[in-house]
Amino acid sequence: MDTHFPAKLVKTDYDKVGGITEEFWYADNRIQGGPGRITIRRFQDVDDILDLNKAAFNSHTGKKPQYGDSNGNHHVATIPNILIEKWMKEGFNWFASTDKERKAKLNDPDNRKLLVRPGRL
Repeated sequence: MDTHFPAKLVKTDYDKVGGITEEFWYADNRIQGGPGRITIRRFQDVDDILDLNKAAFNSHTGKKPQYGDSNGNHHVATIPNILIEKWMKEGFNWFASTDKERKAKLNDPDNRKLLVRPGRL
């Protein structure tokens, strides 16, 4: 008897604002006496975001920007929403973190593709 029960895609939702796709999968293994399983898969196509980051990074003149909002903030990175969620699961809350913690996160070499300008923050 086959003990593998393939999962079936039940529903797909796409959040146009956040750009995140959510899939709901169901695997029925009740024949073996076990419960059915539901798996939720969340993902985001981040290629366009990373391509725009790279283009901005490569076109940067090296001069300190002379623009910003009324609070003196400058655009230094674009972070995909799915990555913010991943960080939250790992215990790093972007929205509750300090400037120092956010800078350290963005200065990490693993996150260099998020930056839109060269240099350390």
